[in-house]
Amino acid sequence: MKKILTLMLMIVPLGTCFNVYSSVYFATGKIKSIIMVDESIAVEGPSFLISGLAKAGTCHVGDSGLVPILIKNDDNGKEQYSMAFSSYMSDLNVKVKVDDNLHDGNNYCYLSGIEVDKSNN
Repeated sequence: MKKILTLMLMIVPLGTCFNVYSSVYFATGKIKSIIMVDESIAVEGPSFLISGLAKAGTCHVGDSGLVPILIKNDDNGKEQYSMAFSSYMSDLNVKVKVDDNLHDGNNYCYLSGIEVDKSNN
């Protein structure tokens, strides 16, 4: 019994250490494409690719060599999508924030923040 308790006490901290290494990533660039549904990866809702975001920790990297950014299907996500779409249509740079701890079951990461960046256009 003592060995089992000792083993459990060793495993529990090991499981919690994975989130210690999650990080927040920023990228500035033009939105390359906006995707509404990609049935091959079972993503529901909008996602987009931004030039310049080729790696973001444990976030999935697509065939294009860029990190697909998912947008949540809630009120905040609708506002984020609106900003992303209008920036895409206006060919403006955006600054995005992605946290590799906020992802779906396939490691596709969710957008944490978006800002229109007119200074670098």
